[in-house]
Amino acid sequence: MNFIKKISLFLLLAIGVCLGACTQEDVSPTRDYYQLDTHSASNVAASSATFSATILNAGTEPIIEHGFVWAKTKPYLGLQTAQAVNLGKKSESGYFTADVQHTFDRNVVYYVRPFVKTGTTLVYGQMISFKAP
Repeated sequence: MNFIKKISLFLLLAIGVCLGACTQEDVSPTRDYYQLDTHSASNVAASSATFSATILNAGTEPIIEHGFVWAKTKPYLGLQTAQAVNLGKKSESGYFTADVQHTFDRNVVYYVRPFVKTGTTLVYGQMISFKAP
């Protein structure tokens, strides 16, 4: 019985030490880069589509370019490897959209995602897909 009491006391002390050493971390750390939310493609037709996104949190540098990239292939969808529409500078976070004029192949899946470029970073939003009618 004495052994069980010693083990119980040891476990209580160990739990107390662990709980005392734990600290609460910030669940939403400050980021110095932009964060994007990609919206569904809309008004999709054979020769046009509307892309939209929202800049959720402002980075610390000015935006020198923002827009969308799209292609038929998923891997490496970026400014150097895909079609792009560049909307230029943007002074604040928030919603943005682009009406894209492009001949989309019928019944083919395309992939699109937004981007924001600063002097030192290039950030992409989540990739979504759409199919031209």
